[in-house]
Amino acid sequence: MRAAVVLATALLVTGCMGAMARPPENPAGAGGLTPVTEDPDAGLVGVAGGFELKRYPLFLVDRFTVPSSLVKDEEDKKYAALFPVALQSEMVARLRATGLFDRVVNLSETQFSPGDQSALRLEGTITKLDPGSRALRYMVGFGAGAAKAQAETRLIDVQTGNVMVVTADRREAYFGIFGGDSEDHMREALSDMARDYARFMVRLKTAPIVTTAAAPSVTSSEASALAGTWRGTLLLSERRGVNPPRNNPARLQIFEDDGGLRWTLESTYYGDGIRGSGTVSVAGNQVKLVGSYTSGLATNRGRSVAIEYTASLDGETLQGLGMGADNVPQRFTLTRAGR
Repeated sequence: MRAAVVLATALLVTGCMGAMARPPENPAGAGGLTPVTEDPDAGLVGVAGGFELKRYPLFLVDRFTVPSSLVKDEEDKKYAALFPVALQSEMVARLRATGLFDRVVNLSETQFSPGDQSALRLEGTITKLDPGSRALRYMVGFGAGAAKAQAETRLIDVQTGNVMVVTADRREAYFGIFGGDSEDHMREALSDMARDYARFMVRLKTAPIVTTAAAPSVTSSEASALAGTWRGTLLLSERRGVNPPRNNPARLQIFEDDGGLRWTLESTYYGDGIRGSGTVSVAGNQVKLVGSYTSGLATNRGRSVAIEYTASLDGETLQGLGMGADNVPQRFTLTRAGR
């Protein structure tokens, strides 16, 4: 009962609750380090050999950056100006709260030189900044319209300029009253990143982390179990179309190709063919299909449209949803038909 009250209170106050950790996509790394080791808090991490956090009494936090490629309209400009500052401030607050360092400095608030003291400088790039769609979160659910954020960090030894630690963390938030406010979802995702980065620092100081093992390939036994034919239905909801939404027969093929997994999709929509293809990534029972599709929908009329499906695997059933660049929501339910 108490837990239910806490949940209801959180939803009423913020309109949203919980940013889910997701596998980072295509992390770049820096200084010869690549974040490939899974961490329970910080997503994927990479740590330089011989690095000891306890040697550094000073920790400097720089402002995060957003690539210009993510800024396409006025809303993007607003978020690109707002959220890097928010993430920087959250990082400073969370790191100060750990008590790990003599001083944690926000470099946007003051000019600071560590002199001859050993110091670390945290730099970062927000490589994904998508507020999602409140309407889709409310009307479709199941992760549709999720707010998405990914941040990649570099922890640099100020004296030597060497990169000592890299991380990549991705979050998605989609649960809230009437879909939750997009800005609140983004703030929550970034706040959770900062909280968990601080937790990672605490563990790194007390028990150095060796990061020599690469992350599991998508061709592991878990991922390869997806390979085969899946049949079921695909539901499309064309907003400006004259046809009402309906389930259409669908066939999904997942197969190994050049060290990874790929997918092809075939379906119809009121007699018009739908064809899609792309790559597959897997984390536990969570499956992501990224690629493009073509159809006779009024919104694209045969042109190739980028799309991302997020699905859950439950035994022999694969359920998921997606929305492409044409803003047409899709949902599928498939069962295994062969390997």
